[in-house]
Amino acid sequence: MEWPRWIVRKPNCEIRNRSTVAPQSLLLMNNDFVLTQSQALAEKHSHQAVHPLHLLNALASEREGVVRPVLEKCGVQPDAIVAESERQLQQIPKVTGGGGGMQVGMLISPGMNQVLESAFKEAELG
Repeated sequence: MEWPRWIVRKPNCEIRNRSTVAPQSLLLMNNDFVLTQSQALAEKHSHQAVHPLHLLNALASEREGVVRPVLEKCGVQPDAIVAESERQLQQIPKVTGGGGGMQVGMLISPGMNQVLESAFKEAELG
């Protein structure tokens, strides 16, 4: 993956074509806290579904997690990711109405489903 210029400082980690810790990435993305934060962010923005952008924001926002230090070591600015993802989240259409009190479950977007499926496949190959 090539990072946009606004995110990258000077990378100081090696780029690999294949992950060597696939189960760790699967655990990270399937962590209840991260998925809950992604869903909460989607709800906060009145989005109908959880998108990869919600996951990216949740991972980069988590100050106690492992993602921020890894990004920083690679020369990526987590706060820039959070700020830009917040800006881009404003572009996703909002859902309004449905004031009948019935709670409909949060959907997973096709893109988010693809991210999760890729993580599972990577873990199986790991």
